[in-house]
Amino acid sequence: ETPDLTSAAVPTCGGISSPGNPYPCCTVGTNTKLGNCTFYAWHAAKTFWGYSMPSWGGNGASNAGKWYDNARNISGLPTSRTPALYSIAVSSTLSASGHVAWPMEFADDMLYVYEQGCGLTTLNVIKKWRSVSTFNKGYILSPISAPKPTISLATVGPIFKSNTTQP
Repeated sequence: ETPDLTSAAVPTCGGISSPGNPYPCCTVGTNTKLGNCTFYAWHAAKTFWGYSMPSWGGNGASNAGKWYDNARNISGLPTSRTPALYSIAVSSTLSASGHVAWPMEFADDMLYVYEQGCGLTTLNVIKKWRSVSTFNKGYILSPISAPKPTISLATVGPIFKSNTTQP
């Protein structure tokens, strides 16, 4: 059965609460609130970056597969073709509408992503390894600049070579 994305946005989708999220849950037959990759990607960007991703309108303009181009060309958000953690990974080929996910780990040519899927019966966040090649479009990066980390060293006294424990 084909998922229905015409329902209005809701504050909870697939077990995830995300007030203000403009993306709808998917509905398949009588099953409602089954998750949506765009809903979760918006939620992750808001949670991790403190940034509300735009919605680019109806008629498929906000489909996951279009997020990379829309973010770059319409919204001026930073993008990269290189895999990036804590970004939005974008595929235009994983489904007819594309797919977005949130990379949390990177190993070899694999990304461990957090995601939701349209029409899946799994609630909450799905965590799985996906090939980097899955995300053929690229990665949307945080538009919020984080402060540069600083390092400080505090010692009680001089550091010297000793066979005993130093304060």
